[in-house]
Amino acid sequence: MPTEKKTNMKCKVVLSLVAAVIAFFLNGGCSINPLADSEAGNPSVISTAALINMPSSLANPFVRPEGRNLAGSPNSEDEAENIYSFILLQNYFVNELINGDILSVRWLIEEYIAKLPWNIIKKMPGGYIEDSATYHFEAIYNENQELPYYTLVEYTLPGSEWTLKASFNGSAEYPKGWVYYFINAPEDNRTDSLEILVSFEKNETYRQLDVKIDQKVLVDTGDIAESFIYLLYEQNGIVHLSGSTYHPYLDSILGDTVGYCYTYTAVADTFRNQSVVNLGLPPATYPDTTLLFTEYGITNIYGRVFIDYEIKTLDDSSKMILATSFKDSFTILEILTDTTITLRPPSDADSMTVDDLIYYLELNKNILLFLSDEEKAEYIALLWILKLRQPVYFSFLGYAGNGDIPPLGFAAIAAIKCNRPLLIPLEVKELVIETQ
Repeated sequence: MPTEKKTNMKCKVVLSLVAAVIAFFLNGGCSINPLADSEAGNPSVISTAALINMPSSLANPFVRPEGRNLAGSPNSEDEAENIYSFILLQNYFVNELINGDILSVRWLIEEYIAKLPWNIIKKMPGGYIEDSATYHFEAIYNENQELPYYTLVEYTLPGSEWTLKASFNGSAEYPKGWVYYFINAPEDNRTDSLEILVSFEKNETYRQLDVKIDQKVLVDTGDIAESFIYLLYEQNGIVHLSGSTYHPYLDSILGDTVGYCYTYTAVADTFRNQSVVNLGLPPATYPDTTLLFTEYGITNIYGRVFIDYEIKTLDDSSKMILATSFKDSFTILEILTDTTITLRPPSDADSMTVDDLIYYLELNKNILLFLSDEEKAEYIALLWILKLRQPVYFSFLGYAGNGDIPPLGFAAIAAIKCNRPLLIPLEVKELVIETQ
């Protein structure tokens, strides 16, 4: 991997995502509740009961092993944990969009939509409509619609336009509906516009929440995400998540490929604050789901990168030792101390697969005891590949382990299969958000 851009796995979500949502209200200069002074007898027509809050084991921007933060962790260059930290960070910002203290979907419902005087609005033919030079407001009740309650707020100043729409069924106990945001001029100058659609539903047994985000990216930053889809489901304290984000400029992973989707499924126990994640990184043009966690699983993807950029650039002597080790099951120490072992030709190393790489690294773990501190550091730097094997386990402290054998205490959550549908990368790439 020849450049920092191509080796940096700390792929960042657009950190201004929530800030942009906040900014469009603060800069709009108008109230979205012109009837707020008339709330007497207001019926309970919507609540936040359908919203799902991801636990910190699944959505946290700071956690590291043993609770150390990102800046202070001695493992801050651990590539595997950088990848996992990115996923937790991305989930965190989506969770803030839904459940944050201010200008989130939760805040919007509780502080504005629920407080509109719907008992008055329901009696108005055509609903309540207000206009000014740069502002349009609607609050409408239409009993013939599946979601009869509807609000629309538009700020129309050219170059700073934003829109807020919401529609819901009128039940505070079992709410169903959606909230939509459009911002024409986000605070982040790397993007041209931002659309967000959050759909929600709650019944007697479960809650379901879908999030779609589409932002028009203007510049090549290498790691910025353009579109997001999150499918969430919660029942009895267990959260199921299927998520995918499209990164249009991410490259140098597979040959001649630019644009990938971080794609993952997760199951989280909100009571024990534990999560289990399966992660893939397919090309954004992949139109299926069959190979998401095999051919395009995170282990296979980065294993291939490591082989292409590191293993294949070794000198011939190193390749001979490497090939003899993984093909004939000799440790490096045995090869270096047993003169009867015949070394394989260096060309044999060029056929190394990801499975061969993992086997080689595991076979030679014990060599650490015989290496100098400098050599040990170099070899440990290779072992991050082993930490990519799926699934991956997280507690509130962060990364807890990975592989088919769950860490102590994770057996119960590891046995639960995610019930959300897998997301097709091409559909995430070509996301178009539509509302009525």
